[in-house]
Amino acid sequence: MVLVSNDEGATWVTAAAPRGILVVVPGAGTYQNAAAFDALQLVYEVRFSEPVSRDGGFKYPVGWENMSSVAVDTDPDDSLMGVARAIGARIKAGVVPRLVIMGSRGGQVVLPVLLRSFWRGPFVAINAGPLTSNSAIPVGSDPWFVTCGQDYFDTRSKDVVDRAFARLSEVDGHNVRLTHESHMPNLGEAGHHLLPRLCAHILNQSVVVPPRSRGSLIDAPYTVHTLSSNGRARANRTPMRMTVSNQRSRHTFLRSDPKGDSQWAAGVAVMNGARVSVLKQTHDPQGHEMLLVQDGIIGGWIYARNLLEMQ
Repeated sequence: MVLVSNDEGATWVTAAAPRGILVVVPGAGTYQNAAAFDALQLVYEVRFSEPVSRDGGFKYPVGWENMSSVAVDTDPDDSLMGVARAIGARIKAGVVPRLVIMGSRGGQVVLPVLLRSFWRGPFVAINAGPLTSNSAIPVGSDPWFVTCGQDYFDTRSKDVVDRAFARLSEVDGHNVRLTHESHMPNLGEAGHHLLPRLCAHILNQSVVVPPRSRGSLIDAPYTVHTLSSNGRARANRTPMRMTVSNQRSRHTFLRSDPKGDSQWAAGVAVMNGARVSVLKQTHDPQGHEMLLVQDGIIGGWIYARNLLEMQ
């Protein structure tokens, strides 16, 4: 599911037809990993967003260490904030990506602005930049971090990533950890084609990723770990609202937990048109997105495909 906002985050709706991959060029390693991005373009529509000048791609806003408090109109167009605004303008015009890839400063600055004001959906953040700029990861996001054990970012530590994610995120996510790589890892052929394979998993759900273990998504020496939100970020926010819209039935039974073999929550169902609060996001064992919702005093897990607009 991809959500968009036309009023800088005041209300959110489900994107009608998101397509392709957006790459935020500053910090994404498009030169070092040119082969990986070339491989993506053989399969997907890939768009690249970059500043007016190279210098602009290094211009951080004042106060970037706490991006949640940086105003969208900060800095001129030739800056990281300008890149974020330009992407937002294209999203408002209907050019909505299914997946966004960024790295380093793009994750520290550009991604937090998108999540707060313009777009929410699956993203790949090399170096886990949002966790270093104290940026909220809201409901509607599907976070995939690529972290490196030899990075100069603090996210080289798995424990730092786990703690920061739990503090900042309203949803669960994944950490693809490359123990022996530095700040810009090799994500192409020498890196087991990690980036194309990761994007294929996220967009096509072709591979089930086992938590905290090596799996078929990637080969050694990479590991995939589940990231969990502890709920504190959600407790300080007004829950998002969505509308039940099951195309096969007038009502939808809620599950007691998101596991594929879970029991239905006894007698609990929501009718089409009901407005429900979204409390948490995860995926079932087959990789399908599920949301924990509440309607008055009843609650349970529902497949995201049975929900429509969010506001």
